Formats: sequence, structure tokens, C-alpha cells
Amino acid sequence: MGPVFRLSIRQITGVRRLLIVLLLALLPVVLTLVIRLTSSEGGGDNSDYVNGVVNALIVGVVLPIVMISFSTSVFGNDLEDRTLSFIMLTPAARWKLALSKLAAPILIGTPFVVVSGAASIYLGLGGDVGSAMAVSAGLLVGVVAYASVFTWSGLITTRALAFAIVYVFLWEGVMSTLVPGVKYLSISAYALSVMYRLSDGPLEAVADQTIEMPAALTGACVVAVVFWLLTVWRLRTMDVP
Repeated sequence: MGPVFRLSIRQITGVRRLLIVLLLALLPVVLTLVIRLTSSEGGGDNSDYVNGVVNALIVGVVLPIVMISFSTSVFGNDLEDRTLSFIMLTPAARWKLALSKLAAPILIGTPFVVVSGAASIYLGLGGDVGSAMAVSAGLLVGVVAYASVFTWSGLITTRALAFAIVYVFLWEGVMSTLVPGVKYLSISAYALSVMYRLSDGPLEAVADQTIEMPAALTGACVVAVVFWLLTVWRLRTMDVP
């Protein structure tokens, strides 16, 4: 399990990928600083900021794109390089292999996403530590759920990147907005719900896009576990050249 985990870390931490992800993660922070510096008033209504930066940018773009970049590669690189057969020859149980592969993008992706979100909210809401922690918790939920889905997609198709982008922007973006019930099947809604329920007022602007806290946590756990199990099942049944 350890060697597979270390291999996965090396696979997803190329300098070019890390630089691109870093620039993406810095975008909300830079935008927040620009807004703060150009704003004529220090207080007031934060609805536009919360909707624009927290909802649209951090949860809608940074979170899924960072996890797509890391998660689709942990198996995708093995399939492209035809090295998956060597990994499959190891005596480790398939569930351990799947867990090692899943842990790698979570470990690497979490700092980029969570620090970006927490720093942005702290600066944007005038040093509100409570809201920064609430956003961090919500983003962590999103990181784990997205990692599970995209790690699985990287194993079942060589076009995992295209699948992930369509999933995020069609299902998470369009369908969850147009069809209210889809929020109960949306990872972004789970993340927003945790943020909103843990904060004390400043994130009120996203209230209409959230669900109940128990439903959000349960949904996120179900997504993470189900797609991890699907990854285990795929490893057990696939023919590796």
C-alpha cells in the first residue's frame, strides 16, 4: 500500500501541474484583494462577494478543477503508460490499492483548495475566522467526494478529463440550478451546505442552493464510499494488458 501511495504522489506532483494548480488556487485570493482594495466601503452587503467568489469561483471552479487535475491522473497515467499491470501484480488487496490511489489526490489537493478558500473568505469578510473555518470544512467535504468520483473515472476511461468536465459543468452547474431536487445529488451543494450551516450569517447569499446538514454529510459520505467501492470492483474485474 505504501509504495503505491508514494508512486501516486509522484505521478500527480509534476512541476507543471503544481504550478497551474497553484495559479488557479491563487485566483480567488488575488480577486479578493482587488475587491478589498478597490471597494469604497469596508462593510455592507457581502451577497455579491459570496455569490461571485465563494459560490461561482471557489466551489464552482477551483474545487472541481483542482480535484480533476489530481484525481483523474492517479489511474489515468498508469493506463496510458501501461504500468497498471505491474501494480495489479502486487499482493496487496484491491481495496488497499484503491484506497492508496484515492488518498493521494486528497492529500495533495486539500491544501490548495482549503487554503485558497479560507484565505479568500478571511480577507473578503474582514477577518471572519468562523466563516473561514466553515468554508474550509465545506471544501474538505467537496475534496473527498470529488476525489472519489474522479479517481474512479480515471480508471474506467482514458477520457476521464472530458467526463469530469462535463459532469461538473453540466450536472453540478446547470442541472443542480434548474432542477431543485438535484441538489441532493450534487457535491457542490454538499460543500455549500456545510459552509452555510457552520457559518453564522455571512454566507446567507448561498442559502437557496443548500440542503439540510445531515443530508449533505450523508450524501457526501455515500458518494465517497460508493465510488471507492466501484473503483475496487473495477480493479477486481478488469482485464489489464
